[in-house]
Amino acid sequence: MGLDEASGEKDAPSVQSFPSTEPRPVPNDNDEKIDTTRLSASEGATDEERGSSDPESPGFVRTTRGFRWFLVVAGTLSTVTLYALDNTIVADITPAIVNSLGEVEKTPWISVGFFLGGLSTIFMAGKVYTLFDAKYLYIASTALFMIGSAICGAASSMDMEIIGRVLAGIGGNAMYCGVLTILSVNTTDTERPSILGLTGMVWGVSTILGPVVGGALELYDWRFAFYINLFIGALFAPILIFIVPRYNPRQGHTERIKLREFDYIGIVLSIGAFVAILMLINLGGTIYAWSSGSMIALYVVTPLCWIALFAQQIFVFGTTKTQRILPLDLLSSKEPLLISIVFASTIGAMFVPIYYIPLYFQFTRGDSAILAAVRLLPLIVLYVFVVLVTSQALPRFPRYKWYFTLGNAISLPGMVILSRMDENTSKATIYGGSILIGIGSGFIGQNPYAVVQGILPIKNRHNATTLMTVAQIGGATFALGIAGAIFFNLGLSSLQELLPNAASEQIQGVLTGTSGELYKTLSAAQQQDVVRAIVVTMRQTFIVGYVGNIVGLLCGLGMKNQSMFVGGT
Repeated sequence: MGLDEASGEKDAPSVQSFPSTEPRPVPNDNDEKIDTTRLSASEGATDEERGSSDPESPGFVRTTRGFRWFLVVAGTLSTVTLYALDNTIVADITPAIVNSLGEVEKTPWISVGFFLGGLSTIFMAGKVYTLFDAKYLYIASTALFMIGSAICGAASSMDMEIIGRVLAGIGGNAMYCGVLTILSVNTTDTERPSILGLTGMVWGVSTILGPVVGGALELYDWRFAFYINLFIGALFAPILIFIVPRYNPRQGHTERIKLREFDYIGIVLSIGAFVAILMLINLGGTIYAWSSGSMIALYVVTPLCWIALFAQQIFVFGTTKTQRILPLDLLSSKEPLLISIVFASTIGAMFVPIYYIPLYFQFTRGDSAILAAVRLLPLIVLYVFVVLVTSQALPRFPRYKWYFTLGNAISLPGMVILSRMDENTSKATIYGGSILIGIGSGFIGQNPYAVVQGILPIKNRHNATTLMTVAQIGGATFALGIAGAIFFNLGLSSLQELLPNAASEQIQGVLTGTSGELYKTLSAAQQQDVVRAIVVTMRQTFIVGYVGNIVGLLCGLGMKNQSMFVGGT
């Protein structure tokens, strides 16, 4: 039975997590359809009444309770906080980093390196969590993230800084996948939306607070924006090592058998495909001229990498349908595909104002890094409030279509407001747009994880979690990449017309806030013209945001009007 056929309009009392409530056919290489029929082993029975302590058995009941469970949640969410902060913490400290390490032409790599490391290895991270013990993978990923952070803090050159950011991105993404896995397999049906909602709130708030924290630490030394990860990591390390429960999805299988199930060719091709497309988006016009040999090579290599990846996955070369790295069975089904698109487009839309609202106030009001970041508070407060409300409401009012649709409908006017701002736009107007974006984004929050786990059968849960993580991280990465390309390319062109005698590196420095000396040499009229040109360029980046909201709105409307509980109302 396909996904759409199995999503009826009949109530089901609860949704089970990774444990199944009825024996299922073992998936085979020739069966690509998703069976979403999910019948209870005993109609009306609760998780506790069916009772089991094994996450893979029917009627799972969490055995880690009380204060120990509180420590597990606090410890894992501490790493979500660190990972999310690193998404945006460099937004306000980039000028300080460049002034300290030099090589302004490599500035885009400070943010690109982090996202490139995380996104390019995201399918590999999702795969290993389906094979090996989640706790040990999670600890190893956290250690790699800390190593990357230490390198960033101690960097003596821009190349060293970039290497640290890439390592932190790889470790941070795998660490985040570990948190989602550990919390998902250790919660019951009714607990999961709230726990994942809390995870989403922490991720969203920390992402938004990244510029604030970075700006505050930069007042002392920008290096502590990375060293803070080590302090917090050391504080919670005993919890991760001694209290977080183990979860081995393939008990009884030897390590050799597990390693043989790896889709090595798919992993290599997926890494190459993501690296190529991210370099194409982020480096054109900033580090390399669009007509340069390097960019021409990327024009050719990027589509070839993606064609090779999909061909290898579709024709299962060097792998099998059950072991291949891409969740093609989910991508070929309507609901998971639409949910992933909504997640990616909405998260991507939210990231644009997080980066560019502080920059706007720095240019137009002369705000310090910390004060400019504080301007995000209206967005933060409303986002947190709505995430808390919707994560509690979802199990009680589970028609998920309307959360995704309404959220994008509310965010869209806010994005349009910001896309029409100029250097004289009032703070109240900016705050009004931010509030709408915060409210709308809060309706989506982390709800896609809970929804997709509710509508899919047990055998697809791990792939579904990976798909949602790709959507979340990928949406933010591509939105910021496209917005950054717009800002730097259009801004560079505009400022070159205004300052024909300035070197390209100096103009790039003005855009990144690292060439204060050049700006000070300009007359008052020239400074006003420069600010106006930058703001005109900046507001074009918000087009990325409202296009994302439009896509999310249309996909939300295209979803089935069904419960997140398969067979529910």
